[in-house]
Amino acid sequence: MGDRWAFASGIGFVALFLAGFIVAGSAPTLESSTADVVAYFVDHRVAVLVSSSLISLGIVIEFGFMLQTGHGMCSLDTCPPEGE
Repeated sequence: MGDRWAFASGIGFVALFLAGFIVAGSAPTLESSTADVVAYFVDHRVAVLVSSSLISLGIVIEFGFMLQTGHGMCSLDTCPPEGE
């Protein structure tokens, strides 16, 4: 069962992370004026918030992936017993 969760959380992380960058679109460059940057964030407020939320949720799911993967790699000989 743990392998399924690890696989699903790994796929979920990648999907949410990519979706977050796709939703954000193309941001202003470093050479853009301050007015252009402000106008971008005013015009794309919802897209930036959704993008940030998707990426943050993907990172949270990635922690689950790392925990499941670490648990799967742990053998009884090398890991301390539960509770220590």
